[in-house]
Amino acid sequence: MFANFDDGYEWFGGTVNTKYLVAAFCGDDGFDYDQGFRGKGQFWFSINATDEAGRGGEHDGGDTDETGTPFSMPEIWNATYIGSGADLAPPPGGDGNNHAIIFRDNAGGMYANSIFTDFTGDAFSVEDLASGEDSRSRLETGDLQLRDNLMWNFGAGTTLEEIVPDEFVRSSPNFSGNEIADPLLGGIGRTGDQQLDPRPGASGPAGSASNLPPNDGFFTQANYKGAFAPTGPIWTEDWTALDQDLITNIQEMRNQGPEVPRGFIVTQNYPNPFNPGTSINFSVPSTQHVTLSVYNVMGQKIATLVDGVRAAGSYTVTWDASDLASGVYVYRLESGATVLTNKMTLLK
Repeated sequence: MFANFDDGYEWFGGTVNTKYLVAAFCGDDGFDYDQGFRGKGQFWFSINATDEAGRGGEHDGGDTDETGTPFSMPEIWNATYIGSGADLAPPPGGDGNNHAIIFRDNAGGMYANSIFTDFTGDAFSVEDLASGEDSRSRLETGDLQLRDNLMWNFGAGTTLEEIVPDEFVRSSPNFSGNEIADPLLGGIGRTGDQQLDPRPGASGPAGSASNLPPNDGFFTQANYKGAFAPTGPIWTEDWTALDQDLITNIQEMRNQGPEVPRGFIVTQNYPNPFNPGTSINFSVPSTQHVTLSVYNVMGQKIATLVDGVRAAGSYTVTWDASDLASGVYVYRLESGATVLTNKMTLLK
């Protein structure tokens, strides 16, 4: 699903099993289930836009009758849910990207070996009602499980107490093996500049998995976390709008050792717009003197980020613009006769 007005996918009951699903830039939730859904899922990918968005997952057990059985209890492995941006202000319209996943109305289920990142709020919201007819009950009975997942870069904060605010969730034996750790995704982008690379780093915490999905004839025995393998082309290529619109279009291997760039490259800074910090990636094909500078729209130099000899390779530089006013700035990479420029927006 691509840029539709409502949820990317929604199941009202049933036991359908699915693999390789994409929900990109939907106006509401990426994945939504309800009314006793008990299917299996693997390699689910969701990425939100910055203007209007829901959660990665909105999961319900019922609607008018929350006590109705069977409860929703799907089994999901290897999902990657990317929000609208942890530092996005104001939040997007719609549900506002306030949770990576919300469980409510007696919804259960299981997520394992998955990645959740870049949401404006927290990671997991588990409904807790005085009646006890809620998803907290499903967690405490083992009908809801969150196991061996990675959480990273949330607007709610950087600690487990901030990202998972309910103590009954954090202390539950059915919330286990989860950690706050950078999955080292290749890049997060939402426009046609080929900057979206949702593959995790092979040497990072998502590059391996200690627990594998059941070997039941449906699940693939993926020994990594998230919807994409760390190396090789990604499975969205050649058939999705992400590829057609050049949001991804990635074919090369990754993390197979150092690779010498074929030419000078300076990518779009991320995040953009930003406040107050942002990162700029650049590559040089051979050892030489390089400068990377920032200018305002009047052509005045504001900052020098790099000024020295760099060996062939790829580099990342961060810039803190806390003391500057909102506006458009230009960054400029120079080496000999080569000059590359790009624009970025500081929005306070």
